[in-house]
This record gives sequence, C-alpha cells and structure tokens, in this order.
Amino acid sequence: MRSTRWRAAAAAIIAFAAIATTAQAQDYPTRPIKAVVSYTAGSGADILARYFTEELARLIGQPVVVENRPGAGGNIGGNAVAKSSPDGYTLFVTPSAPVTGNFVLYKEMPYRFEDFAPVTTLVNVPFTIVVKGDSPVKTMADLTALIRAKHGKATYGAPTTSSIAITGMYLDEIQATATQVPYKAAQEALRDIETGNVDFLILDLTGALGALNRGSVRAIAMLGDERFPSFPDVPTAREQGSKNVHWIAEFYALMPAGTPPAYVAKVEGLLNEILKRDETRAFLLKAGGMPYPGTSQLLHERMLATIEKWKRAATIGKIPQL
Repeated sequence: MRSTRWRAAAAAIIAFAAIATTAQAQDYPTRPIKAVVSYTAGSGADILARYFTEELARLIGQPVVVENRPGAGGNIGGNAVAKSSPDGYTLFVTPSAPVTGNFVLYKEMPYRFEDFAPVTTLVNVPFTIVVKGDSPVKTMADLTALIRAKHGKATYGAPTTSSIAITGMYLDEIQATATQVPYKAAQEALRDIETGNVDFLILDLTGALGALNRGSVRAIAMLGDERFPSFPDVPTAREQGSKNVHWIAEFYALMPAGTPPAYVAKVEGLLNEILKRDETRAFLLKAGGMPYPGTSQLLHERMLATIEKWKRAATIGKIPQL
C-alpha cells in the first residue's frame, strides 16, 4: 500500500514538473536576447546571423540584439558565450570553427566543448578559392603553376582558422609552399586580393560574395559537393582533379551549457520554422548558403564529426597549433 502511494506521489511530481516546464517555455522569453557573433560586422557570419536574429525577433516578440565579438579565430566570442549566464538570454550564432576546429588548432582554449548547449544546425556554405578579378589565373591548375613558379613566395590570405586549414591541405596536395599573410578579418584579406597584394584566398562563399558580385575578385573553384546555383560556371575543386580540397562551412546556433532544456527546445523549433520558409531559402542562396535544418542532437553529432574532420585537415596540411 505504501509503495503504491509513493509511486502515485512520484508520478504526480513528474507530471507537475512537466506542466511547469511547458509553462516556463510558453512564457519565454520575457526580455531581449543577446546574440553573439564572433566575427566582424559585415562579415559572412554576421550577415547570416542578422537574418536569423531578425526573423527570430519577429516570432518571439522580443528584440534579439547582435553583439559582434571578433578576434582569436572566433574564440573571443565563443568565450563570451561560454561564460554567460545559462538563463536562455544568450545565443551563439556561429560558423563551426569556434566550437569545433579551434579545439584542434589552438594549444590553449578559454572554454571547453562541454560549455555549450547545442540548439540546431542552420546553414551550409561552401568555401571558394578567389584571386584578383583581372588575374590571369582562371583555374586551380593555373594557381598551382603560379605557386610553384614563385618557389614559396606566392602569398595567401589567412583571416580565419578555416582558411589556414584548407590552404594547408591544398599546398600539401600540390607539394608546394606559399607565404601566409594573417588578417584579423576576411574583408581586410579581400581588399588585398582586390589590389593584387596577395595572390589567393580561400574563404567561405558568403564572405566573398560582395567582392565576387562587384567583379573585383574571381572564383576559380567551389569547394562544396557540387557547383553552387548562383555560380554555375565555377567548377568544384573535385571537378578540377583535387582529392583533398573540399570544405563546407556549417553554421550553428548554440546557448551556454545549463540553459533550461525547455528554452533550448523552443529556440530550436523557432529557428527550424524559419529555415523551412521559401523566403529563407531564397535569401540564403543570394547570400551564398543553403538551409541546413536540424535538431540539438544532430548538431551535437555534427560538432563531434567536424572535430574529427579538423584533426584530419591539421594532419594532412601539417598545420602547427597556434
């Protein structure tokens, strides 16, 4: 009899907790949400983040305020999120590198993988290889010939850890060397491509899009699985014979670890609602990306798989830790 009463009491407690959690999610949010972007305003990451934050704000009836925290390959922004209160009012909209590849590339990290609560995948963006708009380099074969002819003096832009990793894989594949030119922001690297101060740059398509549309830079290869719809005349690296130079940036939404699961689930659902819209797909295509709807579980799995991809890239490209 007593055990029956205990079971009934336990069931009542569980039911009450479920009702309370549902009510909590229904009321959330009651104030503005801060969305951290670990790259500069106007960058590809910033453009994508602002689209989703604006649409999310419309759905929740509260402002979602973007806070740009660039630097250290995205680690400054990542650390700001990791150290934030897990109250549901901090969102991290980011390319994968700060929460995957940087754990491979940096000797010391200010935060851990476990410091984040995955929300959902958002966007896939292929990387591209760009040169100056009027450069005689029109294919990867042309670029390879240029790099080899300069005997290590060819220059490449290195604004992000992804750029460094992919370029390292490319140079390893063609058995050549080149000189790295570091930048704090992708737009700075693009300006030096436009003026001819740097020979080539590997960058996500979203970040390169403005310069490509102006014609001040030219894409000679897409590093995705297939040609991108907006640039049907630009072949993939694989079409040009490359085996290793393949990279697609994934954009994620995360929150600080310990954020109430009901809040995470609500944001996950709302972001996926946005991703399913035709207008979102149209916007992303113009911005150089493709919708990548998902779940918190899928994102967790993708993050683990991407860390392994970075480990392979670091080994193949002989990339020293930063």
